[in-house]
Amino acid sequence: MTGQVDPSAQALTDCESEQLHLSGRIQAHGALVAADLQDRRITYASANTSELIGAEPDQLFDSPVLSIFSPDEQQRLEQAIEQTGYRPSSPDLYGMRLAAGFDGKVDVILHQVGGQIVIEIERAHGDDQANLVPVLYASQAIGEARSVPEVEAAVASAVRALTGFDRAMVYRFYEDEHGEIVAEDRLPGLVQYLGHHFPASDIPPQARQLYTRKPSRYIPDVDEGDVVVIASPRMAGTSLDLSRAALRSVSPFHLEYMRNMKTAASVSFAMADGGRLTRLVSCISENTQWLSRSTRRSCELVVLQAKLQVSAAEQISRLSDSASRESIRTRLRAAMQSAPALAEGLTSASGDLLELCQADGAAACADGQYRAIGAAPSADAVRRLVGEIRAARSSDAPWATDRLQQSTADSLGAAGCLFVALGAPDDFVIWFRRDRLQQLRWLGDPHAHSTGVINPRKSFDTWLEQVSGSSAPWTDADLQAARLVAYDVESVQLSRAQAVLAHLGLHDSLTGLPNRRHLSTVMTAMAAGATPSEPVAAIFIDLDRFKEVNDEYGHDVGDCVLREAARRIAEATSTRGDVMMPADAGHPPAVRLGGDEFLVLLPGVDPKGAALVADRIRQSLLEPIAISPDLQLTVSAAIGVALAAEPEELHHLLVRADAAMYEDKRRRPRPAAGPERPISSSRGRWV
Repeated sequence: MTGQVDPSAQALTDCESEQLHLSGRIQAHGALVAADLQDRRITYASANTSELIGAEPDQLFDSPVLSIFSPDEQQRLEQAIEQTGYRPSSPDLYGMRLAAGFDGKVDVILHQVGGQIVIEIERAHGDDQANLVPVLYASQAIGEARSVPEVEAAVASAVRALTGFDRAMVYRFYEDEHGEIVAEDRLPGLVQYLGHHFPASDIPPQARQLYTRKPSRYIPDVDEGDVVVIASPRMAGTSLDLSRAALRSVSPFHLEYMRNMKTAASVSFAMADGGRLTRLVSCISENTQWLSRSTRRSCELVVLQAKLQVSAAEQISRLSDSASRESIRTRLRAAMQSAPALAEGLTSASGDLLELCQADGAAACADGQYRAIGAAPSADAVRRLVGEIRAARSSDAPWATDRLQQSTADSLGAAGCLFVALGAPDDFVIWFRRDRLQQLRWLGDPHAHSTGVINPRKSFDTWLEQVSGSSAPWTDADLQAARLVAYDVESVQLSRAQAVLAHLGLHDSLTGLPNRRHLSTVMTAMAAGATPSEPVAAIFIDLDRFKEVNDEYGHDVGDCVLREAARRIAEATSTRGDVMMPADAGHPPAVRLGGDEFLVLLPGVDPKGAALVADRIRQSLLEPIAISPDLQLTVSAAIGVALAAEPEELHHLLVRADAAMYEDKRRRPRPAAGPERPISSSRGRWV
């Protein structure tokens, strides 16, 4: 006889292929009917309607859905049906009575899907929806929690107290979808699961997706069985979407999984964010356990509060982290602005650059200068890695990995890196993190493969795994910090360039002294503030026969003479031990007017003091200027002094000082010019 594969069994060989929302079956502890939203006539019914409603499915088809409830309940039901169109959560009706069949009260759950109104019916167990005291206690405990772990622990305790189950756990899911039990509340004597991990395959993708549509899942009895949902003739060939149905049947895989865990009943409540399941509050018991619809609703409310509390705690943590990183950025910007080179500024306080991205090592290259700090690889290894990163990508956005290729990681001594390019082609900042050695505790071997038709893993004993080869993962905040560092570097570079341009606009590029423009921006106010008690002296300096230096020795030598003359003038001007000047005068400014002409303004100096400074300048210039080992030159200068004892326009003061300089040039004998031997004869050259 030729063996044939059962189609249903073949579908179950791969748990992830199950279409859970189209199972066409519900759990047997309740009944389900669906009706067309337009005419309110029944289109689907579960096979067990006779037990609760008192009529078989084929007797219910095309009859008004309101007719299955007692007349005095029909208006209440109609109002609830209308609410399903705009309320964010499915409305519940507690303590309803049916027209026939079950004589007691029932709880009704409603929702819309695909043009149908779905009505789920469960037997009511007491009137516990009015007892809000346990819910208030649970809400208070969660509200008092501040950190994320505190909220997780509080919601585990609260939900177990409300449900009475043996154990309540909070699962937190990682980016790879594997989970960790981060909080637990259990009966004394039960094995602790806290801190254990479990593989992503324990909750397949389609089950996770269903949790984002229907945030709770209740299984009162693992061995209860299920019943089929039958379509009316008018809906023949269609399946009712049970994504949001509380009674939706349970996957055979999950039922077997529960039996393997020796679990008879379970209830779970989801926390989702952005369409992704992030946490799950799961309760399990070794014995069957009934939970009324109102109790499950209370748990949903408590878990929703916990989700909001977690979001708030995470937001506070992010804000605190952002403030800390901003403080570090401020220090790094200040260090870059004050340091001689940008890379030196970035790495001068090594703790800041490393702390910014929680790294073990870092390297920076800016304006051609390379610096490394902490546990950074060698410069050659870093540059090779940077070259590979640049070659593999075209974007300037930060790039990160927590798992470098093993050969690369071995050569670098790091498992992860975060890279950001700077403005110049060869400039960058890169952070490194070491290999993070971890010992994970799993609920059973996560690498064990299932075999057979329905065979989820059976072992839930602690299985230890040593994990290496990766660093701590880089967060969005780390990438944003790297992006801002790049922005700050370019901002400081621009600021420095602007400062250089501003300095060049007000200073002589050859001597570094302020130039003519500086006169109009700074010194004009100085002359305008002159008074008899606070006069301003102007000293006009013109180097003698400077053109002959350029003609005989060239402009390079002439530039050397000008630079040294400027230095001596500034030095002679700033020395004021024998000259009385205001304490806040600072260093009196010396200015190069152009060519071989210089100007000094002395605020608060009387005629005697001005004459002393002028003589000091004259004597300093007479000292030989060493041009090279075998050439010295000596220059002299004509100097004129003018004094403003009342507010005066700077131009007029300069004209008087210039006239005084020409008078000094006319009266003072000029040294004879002629060929002389170089410094090697110790005689130098007089110009």
